[in-house]
Amino acid sequence: MALIDKASLLMVPSTYEAGKLYNVLPSGNRAPDSTDQNSGYDQTRADFDFDRGTDHGATRIDSNGVLQKYRENLFTESNNFSDSDWTKSGVSVTSGQSGYDETTNAYKIQVLTSGAPRKVAQTAGSFNGVLTLSVYAKAGTAPIIAVEAAGSNGFYKYFNLSTGTGGSQGGSIVDSSIVDVGSGWYRLSITGNPTTITSPQFFVCDVDNSTTAATGSNILIQNAQLESGLVSTDYLDSTSVTGKAGVLVDLPRINYDANGENGALLLEPSRSNSVPYSEGGFAYQTSTSGTGITPVITENAAISPEGVQNAFKVVLNRGAGNTSGDWSWIYQNNVTYYNGDNRVSVYLKAATSSDIGKEVFVRVASDGQAVTLTEDWKRHDFNRPTSGLTSDAGLYTRGGSSADNEVSFFVYGFQVEPNATYPSSYIPNHGESGGVTRAADLMYTGPTDLGGGSVGTLMVEIERIAIDTANTGAGVQLLTSSDNEEIRLHFDAPLSQVRWRDANNSYAQIGAVLSVTAGEFFKMCLVSDGTTAKAFGNGAQLGGDYSIVTAFDFDKLSLPQKAYKVKQIYFSNQALTDAEAITLTTL
Repeated sequence: MALIDKASLLMVPSTYEAGKLYNVLPSGNRAPDSTDQNSGYDQTRADFDFDRGTDHGATRIDSNGVLQKYRENLFTESNNFSDSDWTKSGVSVTSGQSGYDETTNAYKIQVLTSGAPRKVAQTAGSFNGVLTLSVYAKAGTAPIIAVEAAGSNGFYKYFNLSTGTGGSQGGSIVDSSIVDVGSGWYRLSITGNPTTITSPQFFVCDVDNSTTAATGSNILIQNAQLESGLVSTDYLDSTSVTGKAGVLVDLPRINYDANGENGALLLEPSRSNSVPYSEGGFAYQTSTSGTGITPVITENAAISPEGVQNAFKVVLNRGAGNTSGDWSWIYQNNVTYYNGDNRVSVYLKAATSSDIGKEVFVRVASDGQAVTLTEDWKRHDFNRPTSGLTSDAGLYTRGGSSADNEVSFFVYGFQVEPNATYPSSYIPNHGESGGVTRAADLMYTGPTDLGGGSVGTLMVEIERIAIDTANTGAGVQLLTSSDNEEIRLHFDAPLSQVRWRDANNSYAQIGAVLSVTAGEFFKMCLVSDGTTAKAFGNGAQLGGDYSIVTAFDFDKLSLPQKAYKVKQIYFSNQALTDAEAITLTTL
């Protein structure tokens, strides 16, 4: 009988949804019955529940090799302008108009009587940080639309829908775009950094820089979106609740490599990013000394690791001098550091072929780390111990070093993780000076999911992301429903070793340890026949047999927060033979 046919639970990261990771079982059922045929099995009993609190700070690399974030359209009824969620000032709203997407889902916004302002607006909610407001629009008898995110330090821009050009703008606006999508339709987008936004709104206008409109004049609009970040992403429809996509709350993060291959479940402890603006170049101050030339920053200049055009470009030039006093640099203040270790990371990419191989310095709390620019995006990371302070973070070139005179490059995802010695996945921060925190990842099966009993086999294939003192302790746990008995896969000192431990019996070691390397997968297996337990790892038995003192009676499996990726989990309520266990753990 094949090993897979003996499995009562087999998890490979493939099928998942928010809050749930489904296990894959043999065709049929849990295990053979007395006639060697599979009996009925309730699939839902073995699925894994998943928990990451209520935060939105998690990311992953998706199957296209692109960094994926949480996305939310903060509007409700985002394409139902007739709804009461949208207030109307001096206009009528008519549905059923021909849209940009060959539907009849567009709306005509028509002025009832001349005057100002003539608009539709949504006043529910209060939003801050870097925000992008977008809408699809087409000229009717009125040529101009004003798009505004109104509030404290809000922002706005006028667009000419007849000529497809941008007009007047103001407030805290950072960037804008008008994209022709065909048949006279455009997607309009404005990005700003307000203190608070309370009323995103769209005006019918006769002329630029004025909200006046004549009686009967009109425009067509469709699919409004308000979202965090520097660019308008694919439209998310919303109803009475906001539209959400990407890495949702409690979604298991199936993380792939840069080629979109080798998917594994990413489990990490809680971490924070204390850089207030992790993506926006507008948030950086510029400075020079000596012969240094003022840095040039261009917003949304390149496609980032996220797959959208929200990386900014920097040109640094220390000028003609080559002494330690000749600087050109950009920086953000109000970055919080821990009294001890801080892990710093940033994505960089050479802007031109001549910039490949050049050096820039990553500045962290008044100290610098030289890094070399590459042709493709690379995440540079290093440790920065400090005595604990609020200081700066930035990028610079200077004289008296190996750095080049002028260097241009793209930047994305600046991150400082206080109290950390290894980098975790990217945590977006769009303006929270206190930092954005990603809650810990937890995965577990509910009580009785494993069927209980003292006979069984558990195998896990895991990549340990970091060999680090913060990553020691229980990594995988077999538990009773009351949690008062436990067998654990334990990451312990020396830090490159993993072992099985019997928590019922003073954490006695089962078998021998397995030496592991950060960034490489390993397989560990535990087999119990009710009286004896054996440990296996990477295709060999680890040590001798272990005599069980207290009978096991486990019926659930838990994966506490540690820095690792899980490629597969195998559980059987049968004790595999030594040969089968060796086969199961062979890499």
